Amino acid sequence: VKQESNVSVLTGKRGPSGGDVELKDQLYHVKCDAISSATGLNDDKTLRAVAAALAVAGRIQFVGSGNAFAIARDAAFRMMSGGRAVIAEGDAEVQQTSVATLGKGDCLFIISCLGQSAHLVQLAKTAAKNGAVVVTLTNQAANPVAALADLRLYSVSDGGDSTIPDVAAATSQQHVIDLVYFTMAQHEGAGLPAASRELSKAR
Repeated sequence: VKQESNVSVLTGKRGPSGGDVELKDQLYHVKCDAISSATGLNDDKTLRAVAAALAVAGRIQFVGSGNAFAIARDAAFRMMSGGRAVIAEGDAEVQQTSVATLGKGDCLFIISCLGQSAHLVQLAKTAAKNGAVVVTLTNQAANPVAALADLRLYSVSDGGDSTIPDVAAATSQQHVIDLVYFTMAQHEGAGLPAASRELSKAR
């Protein structure tokens, strides 16, 4: 079902087609499909576990590759607004140096469409070796970045076939971040001990 859900975004099966369809209608259907598919790809248990990891983390580092950096930076800003210690740096060398300082009780959140970047793989390995929780947001196809994660979230990809490039992936990634942020807000009343237990169950 998950695979079929992603295919609907890749091929635009549920959207209108033909030369008479206006661009605004194409965009609407692509974004609706991306949001619907991303919702189905991520279960409540994982969303709660990710929210718990972020809630109890001493420091959080968001990393995004390519167009996903804008999503990572926006997510970091939201966390900062909540009073958390967060970094979202675009420079690869700074990312590597910063991740090397993460340790037990910290969290690395990687956002990548394909999850194939050797640089991101190295960041995940470094964080995991130091005891930090690694969270990934990639598409659901098997990939080396997600394979190194403690917690995995999934987005969809337009596969390069969309008539509106990058919209499906960006919309999907942003929606998953919104889901995580909404889950955190809904469970803040439970307190840190409950969040810690949720994370321990997931790991």
